[in-house]
Formats: sequence, structure tokens, C-alpha cells
Amino acid sequence: QVLEGPIDELDAKIAEQNPDTRFEAILGRNALGTLTDKEQIITTLHQHLAPQGRVSLVETLSRKSQRLYQLVDLDRFDPDLSQRLAAAEEAIYSDTEHPQVNWDTADLEAIFSIAGFSRVQTRIEEIRTQRHIDSRQLNHWFSRGGEQRHTYAHYLAQDLDEDELDQVRKLFELNLAGRVVDWTKTHIFLLAEP
Repeated sequence: QVLEGPIDELDAKIAEQNPDTRFEAILGRNALGTLTDKEQIITTLHQHLAPQGRVSLVETLSRKSQRLYQLVDLDRFDPDLSQRLAAAEEAIYSDTEHPQVNWDTADLEAIFSIAGFSRVQTRIEEIRTQRHIDSRQLNHWFSRGGEQRHTYAHYLAQDLDEDELDQVRKLFELNLAGRVVDWTKTHIFLLAEP
């Protein structure tokens, strides 16, 4: 049997079909990253895994995402603005309340162990690619965003005033618009067995 869908709906889907269902394999790609109750979801995975089953996940480690301020020449700003820009962006990735960035490899390993998995293996892979930055991407980064989906500019505005934010946007446009940049992503490959 193959079940497909968001991992946080797994328990309900199984209950609908057959509560005694046990899976030989559970696969996911960025299945946990933004979910708030990772512990409960991983416990559910353990409960529905066959004795010889495996969970295999690949998760983007957003905490280690490419820092945008590293792509531009901050020497064009006074040192104070440069430091505050870097600090404001780093604060995005250290937000203990944000489920996409408030965990790391050790946290994921611990959650799986607590849920009852006896064997948890992880491997971290840093992937370097080239990324074209177009005006649409820049507009997205510097739009205000909504209540549910905050943008880069929203987070920066907590530490920078409007004039400073405008200076940052202009620097990004000057340094990045229409250019291809080196881009780094970090992935966790996780394999867990009961």
C-alpha cells in the first residue's frame, strides 16, 4: 500500500483506511521542516512502521541557509549599518520560535531517539550551486510580505529604518540584479529504524 500526502496528516489518513497499517518504508523530502510538532509526527511515524521498516528523509537545514548579506559588498555601507544588516539576517536563522529554523541535526536525531527509534543515522551535505538572481527574486525579498509569510524585508525592518532598508535594497539591486551567484544549501539525509 502506498499513502501519499503531508506527513502531519498521516495519522488521520491511516485511521480512515486501516488503523493497523504498518509501513516497510516511509520516505519524505522536506516533510518536517516547517511543522511545529515534530515530536508528535515522528512518534506517529514510529507507531506505523513495521518492525523491519525504515524512515528515510531529506530535509533542508534552513538554519544553515545562504546568507544574502554575504552576496553583496557591505563595504559600501558604514560599518554600523553593515553590522546591523548582518545581525538582522542572522536573527532570522536563530529564531527559537520559528519551526523552520529552530532545529538542527542533533535536535532531529534526539527527537527520533525519544520517539523510540533505536538506530538513527544522519549525514549532512552542503550543496553549492549557481543561482540567477532576477528582479522578480529581488522584489520578493524586499516586498513587505503578509502576516503568514514574512519576507526578508519584513525581518530586516525590525532592526533597520526605512531609509536604511532602501539603501540595502539598492545595494542588492546593484550587486545582484541579473547576475549568477554561488549559492549554498545544506541538507540532512536521515535514516531511522525501530
